[in-house]
Amino acid sequence: MNYQLMSRFELLQTEDSYYTVRDKYFNETFHSIYGSFNESMHVYINQAYNLLKYKPKLYIFEMGFGTGLNSLLTLINKTAEQMIYYVTIDKYPLPEIFFDKLINSFKNDMHRKLYSKILYSEWNKEIIINEKFIILKVHEDINQYKFNLKYDVVYYDAFSPKTQPELWTTEIFCRIYNFMNNESILVTYSSSGIVKKALLQSNFIVERISGPIGKRHIIRAYKKF
Repeated sequence: MNYQLMSRFELLQTEDSYYTVRDKYFNETFHSIYGSFNESMHVYINQAYNLLKYKPKLYIFEMGFGTGLNSLLTLINKTAEQMIYYVTIDKYPLPEIFFDKLINSFKNDMHRKLYSKILYSEWNKEIIINEKFIILKVHEDINQYKFNLKYDVVYYDAFSPKTQPELWTTEIFCRIYNFMNNESILVTYSSSGIVKKALLQSNFIVERISGPIGKRHIIRAYKKF
């Protein structure tokens, strides 16, 4: 058990009665304190996934697995017929000691079971959550990660550009752009001018759209030809 990593994180309840985690080293939370569930639904599901849920097969890449909430919400909101291959990367995975509270914040038994399977699934190995949803959790730094698939949706959920500017560079967004399909979407909770500029320099079409409670705007970007 990594006690140093355990002491780095602190579980916090957000205003919608779900949980987020504060990283004491960076002094940032994984989600908005106004509501982790509401933020993830607004940013990643409503403003990205739902626009492409009609596709029979979808490849999703997530930067920042965190509490696994984005992957769970994608799974429980997907259509029954759609096949999803979900790749998520995190350099500092959350210790298992926090999992039970995260899981039990959901009242639906099936959602708890799915969340448990996602959180406890082995890292760096393809895991079949159900016959229509496969997840690969990658324990690695994105700067060293070698992309080998083409993605339809990117959830960019790293810590803020102020805290970790090295994760919001034109170089990273160019690499991601090159491994996205045409007519694909990247979305992030950030509305920073630095992020918008880096995305534009990477050839994305960029727009600022309305954010969740407590945040005026977020950024959505497209790869189109």
